[in-house]
Amino acid sequence: MGCLVINGDKLRAGVYLLGVEDATENKLWCGYDLFKTLTLNELVYVSLKNKTNEELNSRAAELIINKLIEYPCKI
Repeated sequence: MGCLVINGDKLRAGVYLLGVEDATENKLWCGYDLFKTLTLNELVYVSLKNKTNEELNSRAAELIINKLIEYPCKI
């Protein structure tokens, strides 16, 4: 049963991340033309993993967006 909970949590986290990415694509960051989805997700996950507990008390979307805006479109 524990494995199902972990997989369910992982799925919900992935769907949430995808929603933030989709909502901000080509507005706050360049978009999927710049990255494969898996590469982009890994960049976000590593960024979150390196946050302190205090930093992780922020809103999840804010933490994700703060990473995504590091990848603006080149004009």
